[in-house]
Amino acid sequence: MARRGHAAHAWDVRGQAFGGTTPCGATVASRRNSGSISLLLILLPLGLALVVFYGVLRTEGLRRAQRDMQAELRHHRFDVEQWLAYRLADVAHVARTDAVRRVDLPAMTRDFHAFLDAHGDFRSLVYVDATGRTTLDLDMPEGGVDLSDREYYLRARQGQSFISRVLVGALRQAMPASGRDGFLKVT
Repeated sequence: MARRGHAAHAWDVRGQAFGGTTPCGATVASRRNSGSISLLLILLPLGLALVVFYGVLRTEGLRRAQRDMQAELRHHRFDVEQWLAYRLADVAHVARTDAVRRVDLPAMTRDFHAFLDAHGDFRSLVYVDATGRTTLDLDMPEGGVDLSDREYYLRARQGQSFISRVLVGALRQAMPASGRDGFLKVT
């Protein structure tokens, strides 16, 4: 018979009640809830610490990646600028040849073909006269195209070397020709 104030209950082999109350008066369900709350109070700070740690690591990783990319871009920029300087020197060499100085079209044709065969970075060479019309164009043998409104022509007329921005996969370079009023256009 149950004592007064205590509910009847069954006990398992470990002395745990299957329901009802414990000898102290606490219910089994409240013990489980307090255990869950304790576990939550332990795991919550650990979870928050992991989230903060992940955020810090991710931010630092992104900063490191950005620094690495900027350094790589500086190296590429230097390489491209050096490559452009070499190519401009190549064009300056062609602009100073005897054939260009004399405007000897057959000799220029021979020299231009030899230059293009030796320099795979160039697709064509064009000689433009002082009026802005093509006189020798290896791509368009009929010639006579008016380029007088192009920026590279205007710059070359002022005695400046010029390299355009990339236009559909090609750069345009212009170099004043030595000894004459013409200039070379290179793509």
